[in-house]
Amino acid sequence: MTVPTGFTLTEALVGSLAPGASDTFTVRLDTSTTGTKVGTLYFACNDASEGPNFSFRITGTVL
Repeated sequence: MTVPTGFTLTEALVGSLAPGASDTFTVRLDTSTTGTKVGTLYFACNDASEGPNFSFRITGTVL
């Protein structure tokens, strides 16, 4: 798993997951500076329909 700048992985996945299995992870927003942080979270993936990585964008704002 790759976490973008401005975020920290505080609880990682256990590793590879079997089909239909689930797990949780926790990402923390860096609150040391104000502003909006945007990035893409990447997971290595061996599902041919997803490609080599599964990804989604995350956004957080510190006021």
